[in-house]
Amino acid sequence: MRTKLSLSVIFCSLSGLSIAANAAPGLTYQMKSGSNYVYSVSVKAEEPKWNETVSGTATYVVKKATADGIDLELKSNLRSSRQSKNGGYVRMPSTSYSRAFHAGAFRLAEFGWGSRGPFSQPHRIRIDKFGYLLEESGSDSLPRVLGDLSHLVVIPLPEGDQKKWDSENRCNVILEEKQFLSPASRVYRIKDVKLAATEKTTYEITKKEGDVTTIRRTYELKTRLTSGGNPRVMLVGEGEIQFDHKAGVPTSLKFAGKLTENSENVTVRIPVTVEVKMLTGKALAEALKPPPVTQPVPGYTGKGLEKAELDKLVKDLQSEDKHKKRMAAGKLAISKPTLRQREVSELLVAELQDKDKYYRQNIAKALATWADKGSVGALLKALEDDHFPVRWDAISALGRIQDARAVEPLVGMVKSGKDKQQAAIALKAIGPIAESAVLTLLKSTVIDQRREAAQILKQIGTAKSVAALEKAEKDSDPLVKMFAGQALKEVTKRK
Repeated sequence: MRTKLSLSVIFCSLSGLSIAANAAPGLTYQMKSGSNYVYSVSVKAEEPKWNETVSGTATYVVKKATADGIDLELKSNLRSSRQSKNGGYVRMPSTSYSRAFHAGAFRLAEFGWGSRGPFSQPHRIRIDKFGYLLEESGSDSLPRVLGDLSHLVVIPLPEGDQKKWDSENRCNVILEEKQFLSPASRVYRIKDVKLAATEKTTYEITKKEGDVTTIRRTYELKTRLTSGGNPRVMLVGEGEIQFDHKAGVPTSLKFAGKLTENSENVTVRIPVTVEVKMLTGKALAEALKPPPVTQPVPGYTGKGLEKAELDKLVKDLQSEDKHKKRMAAGKLAISKPTLRQREVSELLVAELQDKDKYYRQNIAKALATWADKGSVGALLKALEDDHFPVRWDAISALGRIQDARAVEPLVGMVKSGKDKQQAAIALKAIGPIAESAVLTLLKSTVIDQRREAAQILKQIGTAKSVAALEKAEKDSDPLVKMFAGQALKEVTKRK
């Protein structure tokens, strides 16, 4: 039997670099509904021949903040990589291996790659104003060297006034055993074995300057299982946390430690560092930039259909053969509507009631090109479709048609957050017709809505928006200020 040690739960109360103990009086969370707190995350292990890193961002969206609790939703984007000490790239052993963070024989973290798709379940937690966990739902498989990432910047802050305090806890270290099927075999299976461990953390408030309190933390973890009289696994290090009283959130977390594995006649020591920092200004704006989405159809890039060809497509669309209907819709979606647009649009609208969501998706894509003002009512109903591609193509069509009836429903989508980015793009395509409704978003108490409004007005705003944008330049949120200033500059150019 050959073994590989996996440290999958090393911080119980050490969540990230979190403080699970008392703090200075007056330290409470003051997060606001609709706010986004984005942190850069960097984890590094210094191997003898290479450095292994995990880096990216963790975003905390405040869904609601009341006296009963603060509801947070976690979004994340982390990447793992290896680089040799001479600067070259080191290939990961396998796909599954590359989705983890390693230090020596330890697998310190496992996480999923890529942006969160429309089918992923968000990780949500609810905390009180002192950072204590009230509720938790969903899951996010992110680096466990940071503890539970959903608690990364959630620092419990009891009402005590201690300047220095200790915390001792029990937790488990996972031993990953690689068991080969036979002595000569290359095929193996992994077996996880829990090793009981204890951790001791000492916290000390070292400085209080302006709105920021600095807390030093020293940390020691040891397994009860020993090898040669020494703990089988040990992690020792110290870190520093800065908490902003005024903002009511941690602004930075640092940790530097040494991971030690003791086995038969072998001791392996790997330096591990963790750094987390809250983003502001341009870095925050860049991190919050939405992923690319399909733009509403600004015109028709396809060529028009000959009469005979269009006659056949219309006939196929009216047939009972689902395959023919699907193929006809696909062809219409890429063809310029030069003939019989109203007739074709009506036929397509009638097909939007089909129970097959993938067929409705084909129809909606064709409507994104062929829909006219007579189709607006049906397109508005399609905004409630349970299949998101249908909604997105309906939104695209409404942006192209530029009908005033679509403005309020699209603004409502921005408010609710449902298909928000697609709705915002459509409002930009609709133009000044949507200006008055978008200005109401600029007065919202929800920060995200004010940010979105300022960005939309950058493209569609007229002299009517100047006063509201000038006021928004004094907003309490730095991104609203920045977006309003950019919008005001563009509006002034158009005046």
